[in-house]
Amino acid sequence: MKLQLTGNVGRGGENRITDVKLVQALLEVHRCQHFINLPGHQRKDRLMRNQIVVLQCSLIVLLGCVSLTSAAGGAPDRTIPVVDARAMEVGVFRHGETLWRYTRFNTESDYPCLRFEAVKPEQNWRVSDQQDVCEVPLPEGHPLVFDNTAYTGFTGIGFSRDKQAFHFDIEYMERTASGEKSISCRLPVTGGSLGIVRCQ
Repeated sequence: MKLQLTGNVGRGGENRITDVKLVQALLEVHRCQHFINLPGHQRKDRLMRNQIVVLQCSLIVLLGCVSLTSAAGGAPDRTIPVVDARAMEVGVFRHGETLWRYTRFNTESDYPCLRFEAVKPEQNWRVSDQQDVCEVPLPEGHPLVFDNTAYTGFTGIGFSRDKQAFHFDIEYMERTASGEKSISCRLPVTGGSLGIVRCQ
């Protein structure tokens, strides 16, 4: 049985230690395979002298497989991100040390909203601020609740670095009025925080 290992050795010798353990595991697996391949009468004699060797070999093979998986760089223990099925569009803009992200949800779903987030990449992608916009104030003074309209659509969603604000347009039809209307809205940002939506 020929073994060949390649890889870079780190400063602290971590990889060298891993290689030694890997070689030991492979040798033990090979020894167990040799025992299993012995003729029946030889294997029977040895089993009579040491009846637990099969259990030892099974454990060694199992541990060897675990060692090989670990040494080969198995899947890390991390949480798999889940994307909401109602999300129809996602956009990200960098401004300063913050990533500004928006998510447009399906307006025909049970959550016809816009989500705005401030993300800190240097802090393990932590969301430092979040605001879900499910209604906006109209110039007339009363709120426009997206879920209470006959139709709502979002267009022109973007981010202005000069004005330091998100901007987007809303086209909507009220249940109690005919005809489509549209308004333009802004969501200012300050530092790493989201402000208040203003529409006109």
